[in-house]
Amino acid sequence: MDMQSLLTFTIIVIFWAFITLVIFQFISGLFVSAAYASNVVSVSNENIAASTIPSVSEIITPQIQTFEKLPDPW
Repeated sequence: MDMQSLLTFTIIVIFWAFITLVIFQFISGLFVSAAYASNVVSVSNENIAASTIPSVSEIITPQIQTFEKLPDPW
């Protein structure tokens, strides 16, 4: 086996290992998200749920953007 064939074979093995890893992660992610969705606890008391969730106005704060004029580099 010459060096070019060995390098080609190595590239092919790395490529298929990467594809296999991506497919495995995708399939295992499907099972993890399905298991997570089944373990979600719902809150039946609306007063508790409303008091723990902050309002949108508390989350979003206005940001003032200031721009400075840069000196001329020439």
